[in-house]
Amino acid sequence: MAGTSRLRLLFCTVMFVAAVGLAAGVAAVGSGEKGPDLGPILSAETILASQPADLVARLMEKSVLVMQEVRVEGAMRGGIVSTYVLFEKPIDEVYELLAQPQRQVEFRPELKSVKMIEQGARGPVDEQRLRILFRRYVYRLVYALFPERHRIEWLLDERFDNDLAKVSGFWQL
Repeated sequence: MAGTSRLRLLFCTVMFVAAVGLAAGVAAVGSGEKGPDLGPILSAETILASQPADLVARLMEKSVLVMQEVRVEGAMRGGIVSTYVLFEKPIDEVYELLAQPQRQVEFRPELKSVKMIEQGARGPVDEQRLRILFRRYVYRLVYALFPERHRIEWLLDERFDNDLAKVSGFWQL
């Protein structure tokens, strides 16, 4: 990967559990419920070196790789989505875009609207409306922004009657 000094890797992982029915393959999660364990920031090259060769080859070919696991049975039916994105924009420019959750409608076609409900201690609380196949879901997310680490975390706002039972996740640039 020589000559890729501007190469950046965006990693997002999300877990979602539908409260009613199956929410097939969109929102994402897995940051953990204990709060941020931010650790050292790893370079794209270091992260990719730890991944299977076939995953790296697909990512390098397409610049975007989405992997999902979906459970269709049991009380915790839902899924985990992990996304790797390579980009050559300045990291601060990408972080600025991702730190504005209302702009997600620009690059997530299943997301129909995002409305900021309040400003929390580390970021906004947003209400999101999405459509997957023939189902509509309304839920609220609490964001925690860590600009110094180029990390954004989110989890379901438990104060709201959400259509999803569990959503949490993070963007790590």
